[in-house]
Amino acid sequence: MTSATSPSRSLVRALPLPRKLGRLAMATIAFLVVVLTSLALAAPPASALPVTGRGHGFYSASGGGFWLGSWRLADGTLAFCVNTERSTPNGQEFSYADGAALGWYDSDAAARLAYIARTWAGTTDPTTAAAGQIATWTLTGLGRHTQEELAAKAGPHAGAVLDLTRRMLEETERSASRSVSASLKFDRSADGEVLLTPTLTVDRIASGPGPAPAGGHAGTATVTGATFDGGLTTAVVRNGDAVPIHVESEKAIVDVSASVTFDGLNYGNALTMAVAQGGAQNLLTSRGSPASASTALTTTLPSTRSFQPVVSTRTSTAVAEAGATVFDTLVIGVEPNESSLSEWPVIGEPGGPFSPVPVTVRSRLLGPFDGEIVAAKEPPSDAPVVCEVSLIVTTGPGEYSTPSCILPGVGSYVWVESIIPTDTAVADGGTRILPWTSPFGVTSEITTVPPPAAPPVETDQPDAVSRPTPMLPETGAEGDRAISLVLVALALLTTGTACMIRRRAPDRTGAQW
Repeated sequence: MTSATSPSRSLVRALPLPRKLGRLAMATIAFLVVVLTSLALAAPPASALPVTGRGHGFYSASGGGFWLGSWRLADGTLAFCVNTERSTPNGQEFSYADGAALGWYDSDAAARLAYIARTWAGTTDPTTAAAGQIATWTLTGLGRHTQEELAAKAGPHAGAVLDLTRRMLEETERSASRSVSASLKFDRSADGEVLLTPTLTVDRIASGPGPAPAGGHAGTATVTGATFDGGLTTAVVRNGDAVPIHVESEKAIVDVSASVTFDGLNYGNALTMAVAQGGAQNLLTSRGSPASASTALTTTLPSTRSFQPVVSTRTSTAVAEAGATVFDTLVIGVEPNESSLSEWPVIGEPGGPFSPVPVTVRSRLLGPFDGEIVAAKEPPSDAPVVCEVSLIVTTGPGEYSTPSCILPGVGSYVWVESIIPTDTAVADGGTRILPWTSPFGVTSEITTVPPPAAPPVETDQPDAVSRPTPMLPETGAEGDRAISLVLVALALLTTGTACMIRRRAPDRTGAQW
């Protein structure tokens, strides 16, 4: 035993000082951990808060003392008692809890208490706090007390407290709500503008679901596929107020999504209760139990971009006579650019159905002009006008014909066309139409009426004498054949006479016959 233990004592004596200090430090740390752990286990939960004193209200010294008003928790929260037959909460420990999870009150009762908590529990006015406490006890149970008895604890303020209590309960019954919800709606204004309107619907215990007062609450709205003023995709909106949005797609129709969220709403039946650790009264707190409401919506909307209509034209005939009618053939389409639509625009309510934006094409037949037509960007300002006609295009791109015009006389005539945005109503998309004008003197737009042909030229030479051709009586087919044979025979006799007459032999004088 001795030989076994002696080396150990020698080793301890031989340990250097730093190692001794390290062991001491480790032992100290272990001791502190044990002590702190014990204290932590013995302490109340971290969420437990004591009531540190009275809040606002009136104190009555009679009958052993009575406090009528709110109580203050250690974190500054003000609260009303809900159990008249329990002891005072002063100095007691409490922990916060969700009122709905406790299951103490049905939906309507919770709605009434939540309204009182939101509206009056945080007041600093003594009369309001005293009336709020009586109103709370009225809803949760007065026990053996009456409103008048409790209001008397306010001394000279008893009448004002009692009157305010009753008005509080009337307002609570009228305004308390079970819940609140949000909705969104896309609209088209009278001038064709696209509008987004957020709405809050409050389910009140007295009247059921209905809209919250317009403009009473601010929310945050976000859009996809569109923008708010300034090109932003997020904006602060107010319930019931319509805000314009701009759909800047290059396509005629686009999917647009919108969402909105309202926070901090003073509606609904959410409660935050302070639950007593012992037998003290539980508390209805003024801690925020605000409601939130959000929603989202997706629909199809027409693009609000402008568009450039263009027209190619050709007259119905290049050459005509005076008094003839002509018309112009119009081929209508869209000319896209960086900031305009790539296709024909449409109008209609959000979600459809949609119809093409109507466009009016004005056509003028100018003339008559003498000489050659010279092409120009615009027609001469003093060009005579034969007629003016118009065509309303309601079905979008395609080929159309104008009404006809009458050509009054000789000369050249030229069609010119124009599109004026104001010819289309604003509600029908007129503000989205870009103006267009055709050039002057396009060959395909010219109709010429030539002068009439000149009469034959008379001369002083006498007419050549012509032998009349003998006319034979008509004799029918057989007679014609006989006449033909006679004529042939006469012709042979006439041409062959010289051959048929024999020459005379020369006489002695040398003459022939």
